[in-house]
Amino acid sequence: MDGEKIVLQKYKAAQECVVTGEVAPENFSLLDGKLVLSLEGAERLMKELEDSLSVKYPFLNEK
Repeated sequence: MDGEKIVLQKYKAAQECVVTGEVAPENFSLLDGKLVLSLEGAERLMKELEDSLSVKYPFLNEK
């Protein structure tokens, strides 16, 4: 309750991966708990970041 109001919010499980929705004790928490990822979620996020950044910043692909 919030004063005189009843506020409904969608239930979000603790340790729920923001990418896959997987809930598991082995998920890891980053950014002071603001980002929770499973291993699969982390891999998918990294691939997405690499793909997106390589298009926007092609010089990042130079090694």
